[in-house]
Amino acid sequence: MKKTSAVLNVSVIILVLAYIFILLARPDICRNGTVTGILLCGRVIIPSLFPFVMCVLFIMNSGLLGKLNFLFKSSEKFSAENIFTVLLSFIGGYPIGAKLLNSAVECGRISPKKAGNMLNYCVNAGPAFIVSAVGSGILGSKELGFILLISHIFSGLILCLISVITGNAGIKPTAAIKKPDLNAADNFVKSAAEASGTVLSICGFVILFSSVNAYISYYADSVYLLKGLGLVLEVTNAVTLTNNIYLISFLLGFAGISVWCQILSVSGKIKINYIKFVIFRLSHGLISAVITYIQFKIFPVNIAVFSNSKGISFNQFHSSAAVALSLFAMGVVFIISISSKKCTGKMLEDMI
Repeated sequence: MKKTSAVLNVSVIILVLAYIFILLARPDICRNGTVTGILLCGRVIIPSLFPFVMCVLFIMNSGLLGKLNFLFKSSEKFSAENIFTVLLSFIGGYPIGAKLLNSAVECGRISPKKAGNMLNYCVNAGPAFIVSAVGSGILGSKELGFILLISHIFSGLILCLISVITGNAGIKPTAAIKKPDLNAADNFVKSAAEASGTVLSICGFVILFSSVNAYISYYADSVYLLKGLGLVLEVTNAVTLTNNIYLISFLLGFAGISVWCQILSVSGKIKINYIKFVIFRLSHGLISAVITYIQFKIFPVNIAVFSNSKGISFNQFHSSAAVALSLFAMGVVFIISISSKKCTGKMLEDMI
C-alpha cells in the first residue's frame, strides 16, 4: 500500500513539473484557457449554482430534516435525513451530496462506511447546472436540458435502487449526536458562507482544468491520445467540446476528474471504495446515455439547434444581472464572515 502511494506521489510530481514546463514554454495558451474558465464560472457556474447550493445548505443546517424522522419511525431501513440527503444531492449538484454526507459523519449521524455507500449514487448534477448551464447556457436549448435532466435523475435513481436491493444503500438510521439549532439569521450567514466556499472551490477546479484543456486542444493534433483526454477532465469544458447529445448525457453522469477532485476534497470523513466509485460513475453515464436515446426514440426532438455549435458565446459580465447579484451576495457574505474575526495585525493570519 505504501509503495503504491509513493508511486502515485512521484507520478503526480512528475506531471506537475511537466505542466510547469509547458506553462513556461507557452504561457499564451494558459492565459487563453484560464480566461475561458473564468468566463465559464462568471457566466454559467456562479449564477446557476450559488443560489441552489445556499438554499440546500440552509435546509440541512436548520435541523428540520432530523425532526421529520418520525415519518420513518417504524422503519429499520430509512431515516428522513438520509432520504433527503439523496434528494438534495440531485437538487444541489455534484459536490453537495459529498458535503452533506461528510457533515453527517462528523456529527455521528451516519457511519463512514455507510456514507461511502451512499456517495456512490449521491454524485449528481443539479437541475440548475443541467437545465440552466448546459441546456440554456451551452446548448442554447432548455428543452434539451430537461431531456438530459430526466435521463440523469432516472439513472441515479436506478443506481440507488440497485444499492437498496443489494443491501449497500447505506440509508439505515444511525444514532445521532445532538447539534445545537442555529437561529435563522446565523443559519443564513453560515449557509451562505459555506455555499460561497463550495462554489469558489468548484470555480477553482474549472479554471485549472480549463487551462489544462487549452494545452490538450493545442497539442491534440500532434498527440492522438490527447484527443479524448479533454472529455474526461472537466465536465463543463467537456460539454463544449462535443455536439453529441448522447456523449453529453454520459459525461454528466461520469462527472469527470475535476468533479471527482471536488468530491474528494470535501469527503475527508467518508470511507470511499474507489473502485466501486469509478464503476458507479461509468454506470451512471452509460445508463443516462441509454435513457436519453430512448427518450429521443419515443419523443422525437429536433436537435439541430446545437449541431453546428463550436463553443460558447459569452457576454460581458455586467450584462448579466444574475452574475452581478451572485457576486454581490458572495461579497457581502465574505465581509460579514471576516467582520466577526479578531484582527491580529498580521495580514496572512487575519485572512486565514
